[in-house]
Amino acid sequence: MKKKSLFEIWCDKYGNDLAIIKWNEYIEKQKKCNTKNTYIEKYGEEIGEKKWNEFIEKSKQTELNMIKRYGEETGKKKWNEYIQKHKKNQTLEGLIYHHGKEKGELIYNNRVKKIKEANRGESNPMSIQSISKRMNITMEEARKNTPCYNRKKEKHPLYNKKLTDETKKKISLGVQRSKPWGKKCKKQQSKCYEMVKKFFPNTIWECSIKTETKYRNVDMFIPDYNLIIEYYGDYWHMNPSRFNENDYNNHLHLTAKEKWAYDEKRLNELRQEGYDVFIIWESDLKEISEEKLYESIKGFKTRKD
Repeated sequence: MKKKSLFEIWCDKYGNDLAIIKWNEYIEKQKKCNTKNTYIEKYGEEIGEKKWNEFIEKSKQTELNMIKRYGEETGKKKWNEYIQKHKKNQTLEGLIYHHGKEKGELIYNNRVKKIKEANRGESNPMSIQSISKRMNITMEEARKNTPCYNRKKEKHPLYNKKLTDETKKKISLGVQRSKPWGKKCKKQQSKCYEMVKKFFPNTIWECSIKTETKYRNVDMFIPDYNLIIEYYGDYWHMNPSRFNENDYNNHLHLTAKEKWAYDEKRLNELRQEGYDVFIIWESDLKEISEEKLYESIKGFKTRKD
């Protein structure tokens, strides 16, 4: 027999109308209680912050927390059900169930559209489709602006042309971009770049580094030191100081352990090409000064040398 929820128990005890009033009061009270400020007011700043962090850790939907709540066997079973449920929610049926038919289909179609655009090259800023859309011109006019226009069985216009050392360097590093790879640049990422560039003026913001298997996009590169600097967001790269290895990221559809393994593999490819890699975490950047950051980078490079 299914266990009754607290709201159902109240309905039996007080009747539907009174139960709804009491339930809404209970929800509002819980909202006020479960805030960081409430914990600090109740226990003081140091203990309150500690208890708040403990509450957040216990509230996380992780395999470890579920094992603590339900025991090892039931906890693992519930964790697998939770993972499968989240995967199902990304399907058309799942989106319709949660958002209704109209909104669910709209969200699903937008996702499919983005995937198709990526496959057609519309997400590539240098593709003919992107140029046409950005400059508001026809596909034919956009095509005329490329060096390959009207070329039939002829060699590329730049074939066998002598390249200057500067051009070769740009090709090997990739073209420096004035904007980040993503659609939006986070303020923290911009701040990080400005802080680094202040002490290392030759810093290149977001370029491609050639590895054995493919080109890898990096956040910052200092050619004078052969140093790559990566800015890691706490959420997107699942900062080990904030996440356990079994924590699940709903956007990445990966556990923290899987994300760390992917990042490490990527960084190792860069290191094998002879580059040093320095990581700056989002939470560290909020607390560090420009001078401290400079000392950290210099100290890191000195240890490597």
